[in-house]
Amino acid sequence: MLATLLPTGEYHPDKPGSGLVPGRDEIISGHDKIQILNNWLKNFANQKHYGIVDYHSALADDRGYYQKGFSTDGVHPTARGYERIEPLLREAIQSAMQSAATDEPRRTT
Repeated sequence: MLATLLPTGEYHPDKPGSGLVPGRDEIISGHDKIQILNNWLKNFANQKHYGIVDYHSALADDRGYYQKGFSTDGVHPTARGYERIEPLLREAIQSAMQSAATDEPRRTT
């Protein structure tokens, strides 16, 4: 089971410097890198037939920032953010368990 990277920052158009994580450089270029890595993870999971949970799509806005209310520090999800992604993880685990239960044991020669 794999998971995409979480978004970064929280965008506030009315606040100068929003989208910055304290102690770090501007996050905007990081959004592109996160998207590239998340696309790679999705392709890898698909090729290997691994499950993947897309946390990023559930929590990010169209710019790659956390949606309002899903992070207070631009790094970690809030309780509301975890509530948003928890069903995705549960569904992925249940799906993996069902797949494992129906797969025949692999034979070795």
